Amino acid sequence: DKAKNAGLKVAEVGDAVALDSDDPRVGYLREVWKELLHTDVAADDNFFALGGNSMLAVQMSGRVGRETGARIPLMRLTLQTVAQVAAELPAAAQAGDGDGMGSRMARRMKRLLRVDGEQA
Repeated sequence: DKAKNAGLKVAEVGDAVALDSDDPRVGYLREVWKELLHTDVAADDNFFALGGNSMLAVQMSGRVGRETGARIPLMRLTLQTVAQVAAELPAAAQAGDGDGMGSRMARRMKRLLRVDGEQA
């Protein structure tokens, strides 16, 4: 299993792998969903169960694709949780320092992880 070999903390959920809720990719995706759905999002929430629809799913998938370079198949959103979908995103440690998609994700992750008054 590639995730286990890479040293990632994972939990098996059906056929899909779910990352731990403290993984930065889960935090990133929770924030994106929260902005689109205007509600709090937990790692075990499902996009459509939270009130998402196909139009918002397309917006979310496009945004994540632009920011991370990862394409999220829309069918995953019907069956998987935030933590399961996040497992398909590139690891924050792989994000570069340039102007590419990985660096945009890294900058966004730094903003999300910023503590009050502290700059990342």
